Amino acid sequence: MLTQGYPEVIQSFKHKSINFNDHIEAEILAEFEALPPKFLIILVQSFSFRTTKYLLRADLFQQGHQVIEHARISYNTNEEIKMLVKYFR
Repeated sequence: MLTQGYPEVIQSFKHKSINFNDHIEAEILAEFEALPPKFLIILVQSFSFRTTKYLLRADLFQQGHQVIEHARISYNTNEEIKMLVKYFR
């Protein structure tokens, strides 16, 4: 739901979506390195990000970016998801 919802909300802003499963780690990190400082990066994670040996969110923050991370979403139960959807509508 988040990967579908964010593009709708941010459609008026220049943005790019990257599916981590479609790229190797070096390509993903190169995309992040090419961004200007203080760029907003939204991470939507089902289980875990398979990049860097540390926390990707922390690495990006140290590079000067603003980061929103939705972590380990796959661990949410259907009841939790229904409650969040109801809350944010």
